[in-house]
Amino acid sequence: MLLLETPSGIVEADGKTLNWQPIKGPRQHFSLPERVISLCPCPGPQNSISSIIIFGDTGLYLRLALPSLITLDRCRLEIVPRDSMIIHLGGQGFLLLVHESILSVRQLKSPLIEFNIHQCEEEIKLLYREGNEILAIHGMKHTRIGIQNLIPLP
Repeated sequence: MLLLETPSGIVEADGKTLNWQPIKGPRQHFSLPERVISLCPCPGPQNSISSIIIFGDTGLYLRLALPSLITLDRCRLEIVPRDSMIIHLGGQGFLLLVHESILSVRQLKSPLIEFNIHQCEEEIKLLYREGNEILAIHGMKHTRIGIQNLIPLP
């Protein structure tokens, strides 16, 4: 079971079922076409959680607005990401996706188009942001990647 707590409520994913318990209002249940493997909060430029991204076990990408749960984007990715992260730079949102030892950078508004890729020597287990760097965690080791090297701004 996956849980994601937001200021609007709690998202719970269990297999192919998504449960939404808003702070105000009734609990809602949704059936999805595939098993949920990851939930990613989407902070807006002001760091408020405005939507969530749901990743499925065969490539489903589903972005839902919070608290309404209206579908904002839906597509099928060519990879199944192990981890993901959203960062905002220059007024734009970027989606970082991890697949094995590759860190793929995409614009949040165009998740099917790879903007940039970064290859690490070892498989990436987890992403973590520390200031102006992304830490790609490989077990007990990590690789520091400057955000400006992933997302060059004009």
